[in-house]
Amino acid sequence: MASRSSETSFQAAWNPERDSMPYSDPWGSPGAYSTILVEGAPPTPVFLDRHMKRLTQSLRLLDLNTALPLKFVEDAILNTATSNPETPYMIRVAITHAGLFICKLPQSGKESELRGIFCTVRRRLPSAKSMMDIELHRIVQTLDRNHEECILMSEDGRILEGATSNLLFVQNKNIIAPVRDNLPGITRQILKECLPNDWIWQESDVRVEHLEDVEEILVCGSGKGVSCLKSLPEARWKNKSMKAFNKFVRLFREAKLLYLQQNSKKDALQ
Repeated sequence: MASRSSETSFQAAWNPERDSMPYSDPWGSPGAYSTILVEGAPPTPVFLDRHMKRLTQSLRLLDLNTALPLKFVEDAILNTATSNPETPYMIRVAITHAGLFICKLPQSGKESELRGIFCTVRRRLPSAKSMMDIELHRIVQTLDRNHEECILMSEDGRILEGATSNLLFVQNKNIIAPVRDNLPGITRQILKECLPNDWIWQESDVRVEHLEDVEEILVCGSGKGVSCLKSLPEARWKNKSMKAFNKFVRLFREAKLLYLQQNSKKDALQ
C-alpha cells in the first residue's frame, strides 16, 4: 500500500508473498537497506545495478534470507521512480523478514561544505548496511544534514567514515581512503575508478594526529555526491584547499551523467 503526504513523501510496502501492505518503519528490525539517488527525465535510480549488488551483499552478510525475488525488488524501485517524476530525491529500500519497504526522502548535503562532528557510535557490522543500526540512525536525525556530518571513530582513535558517507583524505595528489571497520560505498567506488592517472589512491588508517598534514577531506555518498568538510572543530582542523573537491565533483558528475545517458531509456522501457 502506498501513501503520500507531500511531494517529498512516498511510502510503499509488500509482504514476502509480494502482496501490498501498510507501510511501517523498518528501523530496528533485522534487515538490510540501500539508499538510492533518483535523477533525470525520465526519473532514473542512479547506479541501480551497484545498489542491487550492495543490497544482496548486505543480506548475505547479515544472514537474512528473503522470499522476495530480486527482480521484484528492482521493479518496485523502478516503479517508485516512475510514479515520482519530480527529481532529484532519494529512495530508501529496506528488506526485512516482514517484506520490502520503500520510502522517498529529500536529497540533502549535495556538493556541500560540511562541519564534522565526532561520534563514538559505530555500525554493528561495518561491511553491511543494517536496519539494526538504530542508534546511528537516531543521531543522523538530529543533524542539519545540509551543513553537518557525523564522523565515526573507532575505540583506538581511527577516523572511520561519515554516518551517511565515506571520507577521503587529500594530501597533494594522494587520496587516503580508510578501509578497516567501514563500508566502502558506491560513490567512493566510482571515484576510485575515475581517479586521474597523476593521482595516487592509498588505502590506510587515518587518525586525528594525522590531520595536520591533510589539506582536504572529501565526503562522498549517494545523496551527498562529492561534498567536503570545511572543519572538524574538535580536532582543530580546517580545510586548506578546494582543488580536489572541485576536481572530484566534476568527475562524479560526469560519471553520473554517463550512467543516466546509458540507462534512463532502458529503465523507462521496463
